[in-house]
Amino acid sequence: MNVLVIYEYRKQSANYNIAVKIVKELEKQGINIFNYYFYNGNIVNNIIEDDDIWRLMANSPCTRFFYNNLFSSGWSNSSSWFKIKYLLFHPKFAFSFLSHKLDIFTNYSNGRKRIEKLCVNNNIDYILGFSAPHEVESILCDIKTDIPISVFRLDPYAYNPCYPDSEFDNRISEECKLLSRINTLFTTNLIIRDLLNHNKTKAFSDKMCPVEFPLISEEDVMVNQKNEMSHLFDKCSENTYLLHAGTFYDDIRNPGKLVEFVKNLPESYYLVVAGTNSSDIRSYDSDIRNRVIDLGCLPRKEIDVLIENCDFLISYNNLNTNMVPSKLFECIDSGKPFVNLCQTNQCPTIDYVKDYDNAFTVILDKPIPKKELLDFFERTKGNITSREQILEKFGNCTVKYIANQIISSFDLSDR
Repeated sequence: MNVLVIYEYRKQSANYNIAVKIVKELEKQGINIFNYYFYNGNIVNNIIEDDDIWRLMANSPCTRFFYNNLFSSGWSNSSSWFKIKYLLFHPKFAFSFLSHKLDIFTNYSNGRKRIEKLCVNNNIDYILGFSAPHEVESILCDIKTDIPISVFRLDPYAYNPCYPDSEFDNRISEECKLLSRINTLFTTNLIIRDLLNHNKTKAFSDKMCPVEFPLISEEDVMVNQKNEMSHLFDKCSENTYLLHAGTFYDDIRNPGKLVEFVKNLPESYYLVVAGTNSSDIRSYDSDIRNRVIDLGCLPRKEIDVLIENCDFLISYNNLNTNMVPSKLFECIDSGKPFVNLCQTNQCPTIDYVKDYDNAFTVILDKPIPKKELLDFFERTKGNITSREQILEKFGNCTVKYIANQIISSFDLSDR
């Protein structure tokens, strides 16, 4: 069977890494894969051949022109309002705006035609798109083919709290357009719950297939990895190191709450942060700066070394209640003890770990149970949950399990 897979090429993205895991498992099970990448920006190396890329520009020329000139020192004596009016009506701004819109239309149209051509030339039997970004779903709605299409999505779209409420009805319409076009939407139970609560999208309930995050390994992931990162953790001292490896957001995962949590711990407890926007934590309480180690954005292999050598992990969950961060499953997969930080008692991660001995849930809008938490640290430091125990509880979160769900939909598709 020939399957065309469409997904974003962005190595630091959790969605990209999940897509790669699933694609490799599909290939292992005999599926012939053709990759087509979405890339928001310019390719800076030759990792991918041009014919396999659908490009959109990361930043519009009009945006760059506007900001570069707005903050230029050349007219520092002018008022901001004068600058804005001048730039908005500048011919170059109008030209760059229109040219950017034309580029988007042209690239989108070329991407759609390229997909259609790939389907014909390679006798494609099935199309599988990974979302986010939403552009993948948009182009799948518009391609002209009778080949069965499925979408794999772990982040909400219509009910995403990061998007404006004023555009909710438009997003619902786009959800309906997608669901009417595709054969199967592989997504989380939380997203399905929301879609079933709306009169328009619940009409497509037969196309919704619940899946989990494919981040639980079938074999042990701890292999005694060492490099210069492992020396950050002084095993001979009385210090305890907690690792948060992930992205911060101002709205749904603000670093300030993580800082407040660490402030409640004894001075021998150190927070290690690594990932996109990790430096944002520096702008918060200076009282614990000497207990925060900011490593910035690191390659996946170095993150794995940190996970193996730290004492405890932190899964810092989202403020909204219809998303589970992939970090939760990475913590579980490590087998190491971790703190499950929830911003509300409605956090969906609570049910995942309620019977998991190596996790301790802290709800940040309630008083922190400090004695119980310190008892947990003392009792579980050095503990590793066995692979058998992890798979017994989270066997439906392996890449093999989820790849089999997708293959089953291939078999059921009516060509």
